[in-house]
Amino acid sequence: MSGKTSKTATLRKVELPKETPEGGDVLAPGSLNPRRMRRIIAEDKSWNQDRVPSLVDLCVGAIVRNFKDHPVTDQLPPEFRQRVLDELPSNLPLDLTVKLISDENYWKRAATIMTDQVHDVSKHGDSWKRLFFEKYVQNMVESYIPGTSAEEPLHRVLALAKEYVVSLTITSLQPPAKAAVEQVLAPHALPDELSIQGALSSSRKDASRLISLLDDPNAIHKDKGDATGNAGNDNDDDDDDDDDDDDDSVIADHLDIGAVVEQLPNLQSLSLCYKVKDCGMKFNWSMFGMTSGDAQMLAECAKYSGKLRSLSVTESMMNDRHVRRLASKLLDNEFLTRLDLSHNEISDKGARGLAKLLNAHSKITYLCLANNQIAEHGALALAKAMRNNNVLTTLDLRLNNIGDKGAYALFKELAHNSTLTTLNVSSNNLTHRSTAALGEMLEKNTTLKYLDITCNELGDPAGKLAGSVCDLCVVSRCDLCGPDVKVCQCICQP
Repeated sequence: MSGKTSKTATLRKVELPKETPEGGDVLAPGSLNPRRMRRIIAEDKSWNQDRVPSLVDLCVGAIVRNFKDHPVTDQLPPEFRQRVLDELPSNLPLDLTVKLISDENYWKRAATIMTDQVHDVSKHGDSWKRLFFEKYVQNMVESYIPGTSAEEPLHRVLALAKEYVVSLTITSLQPPAKAAVEQVLAPHALPDELSIQGALSSSRKDASRLISLLDDPNAIHKDKGDATGNAGNDNDDDDDDDDDDDDDSVIADHLDIGAVVEQLPNLQSLSLCYKVKDCGMKFNWSMFGMTSGDAQMLAECAKYSGKLRSLSVTESMMNDRHVRRLASKLLDNEFLTRLDLSHNEISDKGARGLAKLLNAHSKITYLCLANNQIAEHGALALAKAMRNNNVLTTLDLRLNNIGDKGAYALFKELAHNSTLTTLNVSSNNLTHRSTAALGEMLEKNTTLKYLDITCNELGDPAGKLAGSVCDLCVVSRCDLCGPDVKVCQCICQP
């Protein structure tokens, strides 16, 4: 008993040594030295030693987590509203966010995550919300496969985005599913020598001919007529008119672009490419090019769209029949101001159809027909149209084949034109025979500000054009230089 008592007394005599902290103050009895405290480091990297979250942080987190079921923004105090919007996930349902959220930072995050690209918001009215919906609609349209994809999701998105889509650029349009194409083709069986499988394995020219046959099953008889010398004269306008009202049998069409446009009341600019991107080993010529049905739907769309100001159909294998059908619907259109049909297969017939458009009540100020198949007869028709046209300011005919006769007629008419400011006739097989009319145009025309005549073999007389230039930028790059050109310079005057 005495041993236990002495041992206990000994233990009670043990005292913690007194230490002085760094500040020099003596610690009070019973206090702990922070330097000798044990520290616990959590294995969870998100764990920290900060204080317990405040009630505000907990409330903001709860609002963000339950925003889908209980959305609130306007009811929040201004100092917390932006914080909630910054923490919201960008994959919330569109029918919830389209009307509720107008914060540009939210839509910027959503657009960046959706496309994973760097965007120029200035091309979309400096609005990230508009950029998001224009890109979203573009993705929906480009991924739509007629005969396979459901229409309801597309129409639902169009209904949500209708107030925000002003400019729509479609770089790819999927062709109909194979089963749907076979079902539509059944009543329009083609001759054995022009079967689909045979044509698809042939060259590009044969594939282009196949598309024409799909547009018009009677085209084979026209081809036979051409072979026997019974083809229509390209200068006969009466033959051209016969094509305008033809009701071709629609074989296989892409998405009805008119059904898309009519649900976008604020759409002002539309750009289309009837082709397939990244087709890989599934490449097939039938994936490229528009049909007569596509042209008809596009023409109706352009005719009745009251706000459409700019229309571009490029790299779509658009032929004369397609462009004449489109032009016939635009004769009385007073809203369209820009028309771009570059990189297609438009020849003289199509150019004459567009000339009728320029002669009518058209308000088109910009016309681009670059990289087509327009020759001298098409240029003659366009030149006659320019005689009475007082609206067009830009005409782009580069990469065609108008030749000296077409250029001569065009330059003669433009000598008295008072509205055109930009003309591009580069790469059109012009020679020195065109320089006389070109010089006369430069002397008499007082409104032309930009002229591109590069990639033509104008020869030595081209150097004499310098004396005829006044307040005009004549682009004569090295493409114009050659062994026969003694004077070649760029004349630019502010």
